[in-house]
Amino acid sequence: MLLLNFYWHHQTMKKRQSYFGFAVLLWIIFSASTGVEAQSSTEGFISIDCGTAGNHSYVDGITGIPYASDDRFTDAGINYNISDIYSSPSLANRQLLTLRSFPDGARNCYTLKPLVRGQKYLVRAAFLYGNYDGEDNASTGRPLQFDLHLGVDLWLRVNVSGPTNLTMAEALFVAAAEFAWVCLVNTGGGVPFISSLELRPLKAWLYSNVTAEQPLVLYWRLNLGGTTLVRYPDDAYDRLWEPFQAPFWGTISTTLPIVSTDGYQFEAPSVVLQTAATTADTDTPLSFYFRDDTALLEFYFALYSTEVELLPPNATRVFDVYLNSQLALGGYEPPYLQSDYMYNSDPRTGSSKYEFVLNATLNSTLPPILNALEVYYAMNLRVNATDANDVEAMMAIKAEYRVKKNWQGDPCAPKEYAWVGLNCSNSPLRVVSINMSSSGLTGSISDSFALLDTSEYLDLSYNNLTGEVPDFLGNLTSLKVLNLTGNNFTGSIPSSLLKRSEEGSLILRSVLVLYIVRLKVVLIYRKWYTPELIEVLCLLDSSTFTKLKNERNSTFSIIRFTNHTIPGNTRSKKKTNTLVIVVICCAVLGLLSILILAGWFIWLRKRGKVLVTSSVTRHTEATIAQKNEHGPHPQVDSGKFTFNHLQVITNNFAQVIGKGAFGTFYLGHLDNVTQVAVKVQSQSTSQQTREFEFEVKQALISRDSLSRTLSWRERLIIALEAAQGLDYLHRGCLPPIMHRDLKTSNILLGEKLEAKLTDYGMSKSFSNNTDVTRLEMVGTPGYIDPEFHTTYQLTEKSDIYSFGVVLLELITGQRAIQSGRSKVHIVQYMASYIAAGNIDAVVDKRFRRSFSSNSIRNVTDLAMQCTADTSADRPTIVDVVNQLKVCIELEATSENGTDRNVEGERSVQFSALEVEGSNHHLGPR
Repeated sequence: MLLLNFYWHHQTMKKRQSYFGFAVLLWIIFSASTGVEAQSSTEGFISIDCGTAGNHSYVDGITGIPYASDDRFTDAGINYNISDIYSSPSLANRQLLTLRSFPDGARNCYTLKPLVRGQKYLVRAAFLYGNYDGEDNASTGRPLQFDLHLGVDLWLRVNVSGPTNLTMAEALFVAAAEFAWVCLVNTGGGVPFISSLELRPLKAWLYSNVTAEQPLVLYWRLNLGGTTLVRYPDDAYDRLWEPFQAPFWGTISTTLPIVSTDGYQFEAPSVVLQTAATTADTDTPLSFYFRDDTALLEFYFALYSTEVELLPPNATRVFDVYLNSQLALGGYEPPYLQSDYMYNSDPRTGSSKYEFVLNATLNSTLPPILNALEVYYAMNLRVNATDANDVEAMMAIKAEYRVKKNWQGDPCAPKEYAWVGLNCSNSPLRVVSINMSSSGLTGSISDSFALLDTSEYLDLSYNNLTGEVPDFLGNLTSLKVLNLTGNNFTGSIPSSLLKRSEEGSLILRSVLVLYIVRLKVVLIYRKWYTPELIEVLCLLDSSTFTKLKNERNSTFSIIRFTNHTIPGNTRSKKKTNTLVIVVICCAVLGLLSILILAGWFIWLRKRGKVLVTSSVTRHTEATIAQKNEHGPHPQVDSGKFTFNHLQVITNNFAQVIGKGAFGTFYLGHLDNVTQVAVKVQSQSTSQQTREFEFEVKQALISRDSLSRTLSWRERLIIALEAAQGLDYLHRGCLPPIMHRDLKTSNILLGEKLEAKLTDYGMSKSFSNNTDVTRLEMVGTPGYIDPEFHTTYQLTEKSDIYSFGVVLLELITGQRAIQSGRSKVHIVQYMASYIAAGNIDAVVDKRFRRSFSSNSIRNVTDLAMQCTADTSADRPTIVDVVNQLKVCIELEATSENGTDRNVEGERSVQFSALEVEGSNHHLGPR
């Protein structure tokens, strides 16, 4: 009777299969006796000596297996040698002398390729700490801990408890694609590292229940009765058979080869089966056990038993096999010099201890024997992987554009490690949003984008892409937003895209800009023309033609240039001439427009300083700015106001609306209609008086009208307007201006929630000829660039850091520095939740889940980029503005409603936001 579904395999029996698994195996160092001439090929082997110098390869002197460095398998990590103390000649395994460490990023992956889709593989990783960092981080009391993933699934929780304790992980899986990922995940228990990584192809008939849906993890693989580790070349698949001999066991062996037939689902090398463990007599059982403290793992066993002694006619060896005191297999007699095995077809689970006992039967004259043992458990698959077609497309895009970022492992899963710039749908996991804006892309648009048929959003703006816009983009029926702005495309935009744009099913951002300039002379094709008027209208999206009008009998009296055409090479010589002319015109006119604008800005700055004096005892200065609803920039009233006039405007300075670095803001009204802010300078030094002159003020809010919590989308728009205001300071002013005290309380809201960037009391202008300015310590704690503490220099990136803190406040509703004893900075506060993959836990609860998680994640990523410790790692204000526009479009898409117009620059938008002291709920609580 076969209890527990445990089977005895024999050559005449129908073959069956089981699942397998492995936790942590102590690797026994090689004995020189394994140096046997190879009988099999290493074709298909991938053998990586992690940490070896780039492009270095060698053939292992013991196994004859060629090893290579890991440079072509991963983009991340740092190479190290283990400490000289542990790299003695007695360490025969060369692969353990070096390692690769991954101090940066939550997940770092190796991409193993090429693989054969649908083939079974063995994959093995080794970890030897060797005190490589000199920190003695791994000890029994304080082990190094991190996770190892196979694809998206947890393979092993690595626990390294000493410098010489070797940890190994091995698994069997079926390749779902032409590559496989092995990922190291930082869980906060120390810096992940890896010493070696190996992949071996398996025959199709081996471990036949291992499927793409069910990998197995090795728990034990034992060479019973053996004295040395057995691997390649004795094992054609380079499995490691660890020698094991329990107390009171005996050993029998043979030098004769053991016959193994192809097609067996379990197969052990002949050298392993030539030895066997046994007991002294038939009264002594052969027993062993192992534990599973969780009692949750699903185990599969394979027990190899082969008779290695030629028994006389009157001798018999027959035994029963018990598992946890229940008969698993009765009356088993191992065959002579033939490979045979026992196995269970269904998993065993629910026990904390598994004990095997082999008892000789009453009529047996010899004790039981066992030659080898394999124990596996099923890998727990809790995370769905990204659609295979999307994975292959994204991998091809990554390779074509040589994208680094955090583009490692599965693009969408697990969710907390998804690729930067991607957003994915659930069930199934499909890529729905791709943001590769400002990523330094070159070349043409990859054909692989055509495979992403569920994509709703594609942003390739502000790169160096060339060539024609491909037709296949118009065939992506799910695509709702396509942004191609800021590239160098040529040819025509496909009609399918234009049609969808006109129908409203696609938001199309094109690549042209607007110039309207008057010239007296223009050089076209080395001929001088004197046109009465040249109008070059290279309009965005909706314009229908560009008109070039010349005086007299010009060869080019009228040129029609539709917005469907992008300047560049065309097939027609006539069209080429036309386009070249327009390009030359745009270049010349653009240069002149820049000069004109520069002069205009300088004139505005000279005109915009308003100094107010009075006969009162203290010196008072004020600046009043009034928003121009029609112009691109605020128009500053150049008139002078007496102190008495200011008293009338402000009703004798009755309502305080804010306090800046060098004075107090009061609400005022011009002609009882237009709201203004009047700043009165406090008692100050002459230096502060000069800095006070940088102040610019906008019309402000009647804040009593705000008594509700602002939505996430409203906060996004406010953030965009604030960024646009900062963009104006950095790029629109001559010379550029650094705000130096950007914070939530210096952003005020207008009656229609338009944002106003305020309080320029600490602002500084700086020359275009220098990147940095040495200044005294200024600003508000929590918003100050950390680099300033070491360099005492300010750059435009200092304002970017402050803006990143503001973004984090908008997301979380928390202050820049947490109250209480800990005084945790919001950047560190947020980083801890990001590392744990739990961003939703810190999103402002007042949103009540009314937001797009995609836009929240993108803004969080942007905020963390802005608050990078090193200014060189922070984005420019242009990048910030562009990414915020993307986030607003994502939010609008998720709402399935009309989007507020964010493409226009909306005046200057000295973007603004008041948080402290108001009764609306926007920023920190």
